[in-house]
Amino acid sequence: MKVAALNTDKQMLRIQMLRRRAALSRDELKAISDAICGHLEIWLSSQKITEVFTYIPVRGEVDLRALKQRLPQVAFALPLTGDKQMNFFRWYDEDPLKTGRFGIPEPTILRSPMLPNQSTAILVPCLAASLLGVRLGYGGGFFDRYLARYNAVTVGILSDAFVATNLPREPHDRLLDWLVTDSGIKAVPVASR
Repeated sequence: MKVAALNTDKQMLRIQMLRRRAALSRDELKAISDAICGHLEIWLSSQKITEVFTYIPVRGEVDLRALKQRLPQVAFALPLTGDKQMNFFRWYDEDPLKTGRFGIPEPTILRSPMLPNQSTAILVPCLAASLLGVRLGYGGGFFDRYLARYNAVTVGILSDAFVATNLPREPHDRLLDWLVTDSGIKAVPVASR
């Protein structure tokens, strides 16, 4: 498939997934978010994760903010995007946030960027993802570029309704290690990575 055709396919998929996600009721999204937070709480503890790089939800994304209260011993960080790069900064409850240029709440207090290590989990919001770890995001490439710089555990966050059997993959796409959905945790087969 030619690159132009692939980009068109991915853009059409983004539009479809955003429409499907917008159709979820608040109650449905809350139930999905609660279930995923429950699975993550257990999994993050069992994996001895001490740092969680997460996000503040926008456009109907799964809401993971409850994890911060459930896991007070874990350090949490939020992304801040620049022109082409993204970095994560420590997030404390009292820290004010501002709306960034993509409509995403971002930290305003910028300490040194946190760098992922073996005990860091990067929670990645997904419009859709395949069981082979291919992620469909918004198309900006920020997560792909960030994940290319670091070797850290990546966890795709999405509802079961958005898990696909197959998604188009481009050479720069970084595969996820795990998927967490409302029904549980799924490891991405090592062979696909």
